[in-house]
Amino acid sequence: MTAEEKIQEALKCGTDFLYWIMNYVWIEDKVAGGQTRFELWESQKRILPLFLAAVYLFILKARQLGLTWLTAALCLWMGIFRPNQLIVIISAKEDLAIKFLDRVKFMLDRLPTWMKPHVYKRTSQELHFGYEEKDRKGNTVVKGLNSCIQSLTTTPSGAQSMTVNLLVLDEASLIENIRKIWRSSKPGVDSAHGRILVISNPIKDGSGWPWFREQYVKAWRGLAGRIRHVFMPWWDHPDRPKNFIEIQRSEGYDDDDIAMHYPSTIEEAIEALTGNYFGKALAKHNQFTDGQKGYLEYDDDGDIRFEPSKHGILEVWEEPDQVGWRNLHVIFSDVSEGLGQTSSVAYVFNRDKRKFVAKLKSSKIAADLWADELIKLAKWCGDTPLLCPEVSGAGQTTLKVLRRERYPRIYRDRQEDKVRKKVTTTYGWAESRKKKVLLVDALKGYLRDSETPVPDGELIDQCSTFIRHPDGRLAKEDETKRDDCVIAAGGCLVLDETLPAPERTMTERDIVIATSLSVTKIPWANQEGSRDPWVE
Repeated sequence: MTAEEKIQEALKCGTDFLYWIMNYVWIEDKVAGGQTRFELWESQKRILPLFLAAVYLFILKARQLGLTWLTAALCLWMGIFRPNQLIVIISAKEDLAIKFLDRVKFMLDRLPTWMKPHVYKRTSQELHFGYEEKDRKGNTVVKGLNSCIQSLTTTPSGAQSMTVNLLVLDEASLIENIRKIWRSSKPGVDSAHGRILVISNPIKDGSGWPWFREQYVKAWRGLAGRIRHVFMPWWDHPDRPKNFIEIQRSEGYDDDDIAMHYPSTIEEAIEALTGNYFGKALAKHNQFTDGQKGYLEYDDDGDIRFEPSKHGILEVWEEPDQVGWRNLHVIFSDVSEGLGQTSSVAYVFNRDKRKFVAKLKSSKIAADLWADELIKLAKWCGDTPLLCPEVSGAGQTTLKVLRRERYPRIYRDRQEDKVRKKVTTTYGWAESRKKKVLLVDALKGYLRDSETPVPDGELIDQCSTFIRHPDGRLAKEDETKRDDCVIAAGGCLVLDETLPAPERTMTERDIVIATSLSVTKIPWANQEGSRDPWVE
């Protein structure tokens, strides 16, 4: 090959990553030993567009799909064909960091001599291309490519104070302090107009898994800005037989092992360890809808209006039918203290359409003020819906305000004392193990039988990490998870079961007339001849 041909070939390799790999890159042959051409699998080719272009890419994958070799090739390609690059790989342990750079070196050492750049520094965790010179002041400077690949172990500071062109977080679910690493490293990457690759198996007991899962789920649902996602199931390895999972089970892997190492779907990969309580009922609820966000405000006439705002605490998927109905909506609310750590959540459930049509949520509204928001929400529905706050802890404050403001239809729990032959009545929903089973079983049945997907991705996300614990408790997987949406949604379905079927109280013609006259609320409980057991 002439010098001119080498130059042209180098230019082609520098602009075509796939061409360079297929023609010049060798990797270790783990089966036969020695080395073999890096012939990309179809699954690896499939992800290349995002792998090479996404600003932030989260890859959730089964084990042994060749991603480490592919990532090492990307690091080397950038290092030898781009000047002044800083490429940083962060691994959970020192031995993993060393092994990663060993793969880069393996490929470098097998390139044609004319393609290899001059190496300024080569250690177990750093590969720096360039050559040393003295400047006019006698200081040592690096000339030539001056591109550096560093493979580091995890520290909270990550790549802080570095202007990084490519940051790789490898086996992210095992990396401690990964949230801090992301926050400290991202500004330097952004200033270099660089990229971040975050790669992991779903190791659900790993210290970095909660953060990785949170970011991946947001990307999956299109809620994470520039973050993109890739999922690679176990069958992306072309040599695995169709009965691969059955083989793993026969060799001692249980469902948790399979979900962590060889997942088939995103849902399986992100569900809770030991399996979520809702199981296969979640499978069809993976198409989410962004509702319109806003606030409810009183107008000059004392009526409720919806004010759109992207920062609003109310998300609306479908506006409630406001006139001509009896028993159409129910509202259940889980209540927090409003201190920013947990959220108060309330759902509006349309019993005729069998849909959750709106969600009210805030972590910053105190329990007494939350009652005011619930009253506005109920008035907005127009049919004086049955309303129930969960009254453990802060919910007692919400209940007191609801009663003080004389909201007419608050859920009352009746308990019969068979010994004293006395019935006691309490307002709201006092949580207990037995009652929690009622809530979650109602939600489980709804998710299984619903004809349309639930629009709220946050609810399905919480369901996916809601489990039965070894002591029998039904609760969120751990303290990093939330279950307020699960409780509020399940509560709506329990309320639904306590009421007679919804019915129209006006003809279609009456509804048209009422709507034209801007009649937005008709409390049916005050209509002549009506009997409502929930109104005292």
